[in-house]
Amino acid sequence: MASIVFGATPPLASLLVARVLGFEVAVKYGTPAVDALITAPSGATAAGDAAGAALLATGSSFEASAADMAQWGAVAAVVASRPAEATTAALDKALFGKTFLAGAGTRLTVCDVVLSAALFNAGVRLTAGAGARWQATCDAVLPWAAVQEAVTAVTPAPVKRAAAAAAAAASSGAGDKKAGKKAGKKGKGGGGGDPARAAAARKSRPAKIPKAGNLPGLEGHEAGIVTRFPPEPSGYLHIGHVKAIMVNNFYARHYGGKLLVRFDDTNPSKERDEFEGSILDDLVRLGVKPDMVSHTSDHFDLIADYAREMIRAGHAYMDCTPVEEMRRQRGEGIASEYKLPATSVEVNLERFEAMFAGTEDGVRWCLRANMDITDPNKCCRDPVLFRANATPHLRTGTRYKAYPTYDFACPIVDAIEGVTHAMRTTEYRDRDPQYHILQGMLGVRHVNIIEFSRLNFIFTTLSKRKLTWFADNGIVEGWNDPRFPTVQGVLRRGVQVQALQDFIMAQGASKKDVEMEWDKFWAMNKKVVDPIAHRFFGISDEGKVPVVIAGAPEEPEAFSVPLHPKNAEAGTKAMYKASRVFVEGEDAASFVKGEEVTLMRWGNIVIDEVVTRPSGAIEEVRATLNEAGDVKATKLKVCWIPDMPGTLVAELCEFDNLITKAKLEEDDKLEDFVNPVTKAVTRALCEPAARAVSPDQVIQLERRGYFRCDKAFVDDSRPLVLFNVPDGKTKAMSSLSTGLTSRAQAASRDRIVAATTATAAGKAARA
Repeated sequence: MASIVFGATPPLASLLVARVLGFEVAVKYGTPAVDALITAPSGATAAGDAAGAALLATGSSFEASAADMAQWGAVAAVVASRPAEATTAALDKALFGKTFLAGAGTRLTVCDVVLSAALFNAGVRLTAGAGARWQATCDAVLPWAAVQEAVTAVTPAPVKRAAAAAAAAASSGAGDKKAGKKAGKKGKGGGGGDPARAAAARKSRPAKIPKAGNLPGLEGHEAGIVTRFPPEPSGYLHIGHVKAIMVNNFYARHYGGKLLVRFDDTNPSKERDEFEGSILDDLVRLGVKPDMVSHTSDHFDLIADYAREMIRAGHAYMDCTPVEEMRRQRGEGIASEYKLPATSVEVNLERFEAMFAGTEDGVRWCLRANMDITDPNKCCRDPVLFRANATPHLRTGTRYKAYPTYDFACPIVDAIEGVTHAMRTTEYRDRDPQYHILQGMLGVRHVNIIEFSRLNFIFTTLSKRKLTWFADNGIVEGWNDPRFPTVQGVLRRGVQVQALQDFIMAQGASKKDVEMEWDKFWAMNKKVVDPIAHRFFGISDEGKVPVVIAGAPEEPEAFSVPLHPKNAEAGTKAMYKASRVFVEGEDAASFVKGEEVTLMRWGNIVIDEVVTRPSGAIEEVRATLNEAGDVKATKLKVCWIPDMPGTLVAELCEFDNLITKAKLEEDDKLEDFVNPVTKAVTRALCEPAARAVSPDQVIQLERRGYFRCDKAFVDDSRPLVLFNVPDGKTKAMSSLSTGLTSRAQAASRDRIVAATTATAAGKAARA
């Protein structure tokens, strides 16, 4: 048996350690002048609360190193004599990225108990930063009520009366009647008419947290923010994940904190090495550099220990109810026959170990939380925490035969890895209470949950199952297909990372889930690419018409033109004047004899004759050069390509949505809404300067639009491959045909508007 004798100041740390470790303790009040004297069950003694707590913790999970104990014992000794801000500053520095004080900060030790007790005795409450979070965690975990009850039970009545009187005198203060009347009047800042008290009242109010850019500010940011992005390595990142990545990264950088990337590898049946590598590559593509990369599997042993503690504390039980029956029972609020107290702690521990070892009987069982099976929130109806799975794990092989669920592992690993703010989309809203309940049951540090809406787009599915269907059926070329909403797909389509970030930040703090319109994003994307996109000419190879120009150089003649009309830093390119050039067939069809037409970047020509074949098709156009003509006076301005060696072949690829419904419902059959034509390729002829275009470069083919280079030009059999980048307009940039029927997405979210323009009709006739 241990014994504790105390005087004026109760040795709370020693009492707390003894209580938590289950020691039988004889507690006795000595005299006010007596310092605490603690005797361990071994007979060893220690004077003073900190030394006594360290003695009782020896050999237990609460024990800390001598160095840690000396450091935090010294802090505890002076908390009553220095401002709370000094303690807060020390804790903020020590707790960054940690949950508790000693060592790696992953477990509660006697250091935490000693400092927590000293703060309690001094009446100090930390109100900000990591210190406040740490103190709240200690308050939640330690048995304060039982200890205070034990102290009260042995404290003599006169001592208790004297303490109560002193406390009353200290709280009432002194003052005359006039001051009392003033104090009874409420001032603007609260605290009555006394300016000092009013100022104190104002100071005690929670300060309004300033916004972080267009996002809400985060409480506790003074202590350093630690955010995390926890992808499951079972698929590719998509546009929906990007918002989570960028919001977490923004907060970490804005507050000078840290971003953790933790792979949630708790389901070996779905995970593959290629997905983890792809996710890390995508983060690089998005310009996101995490401060630490970890895996939930790094903590499997610790999570299993927490599961055992849950069982010992009566917070969890083993269940072998079949999956479908368990689902029905949870839905109807029916308790399992195995729900506590139907089975003992010993039996549940035995079944857990059998499951963990993967025995023939053990694999039938799973671990469930002992919550409220009638909770209106069905996510809190005894969720599964651990389940058997014999599939070899990518990182741990066959070492484990059972794994924690994401919902169980997440609150544990968030706490021990030092996460301060967990950003979660609204789809987790019903599971957020479960997260906090589990943290309370586990006794781990509280983590703030910040909710934000998910990024969804109309005519786009983010369902892994549906996207897999498109890939498996050969409708797309792979998971990086530009029609896919994967990170690789949208970047290959021409999405700019800066535009993605601007678009996401512009959404602000909204928690309302809406289906965003792609045209609004593409318009923002255009603002990023337009100032840097080099300008080139490209015309359709099919139907091109030669123009023979009298007065033009017989041999191609080079002249210099800016690559960008408003960006001199882009440099220049060489264009070539020639007596024979090609123009778009549609442009040639609009030429009228005697009309003056501008060849863009060169000058004017006068149409002399439009030569047609018997079929009515234009064979060639004959014209005369008029370089002195006013280019501002002409109505028709056309792109052209010189007929000369060096011109190159290009493939212009245009894409449409994979589905024809703005938003697929749960009961919709995917096959009923598959767009039959989602890709069109136009063979084009480009000017010689386009040979310099490199992969990933975004350019503008004038009068056609923006394009991202997917493959650079090699030769005619390996042409330049360009992917059209939409610009947010529902109408074509010009009268030039496009390869796909235009869909006016902005006009309706529930239907596709058939194209009825003359351009679309002409295109359909030629198809």
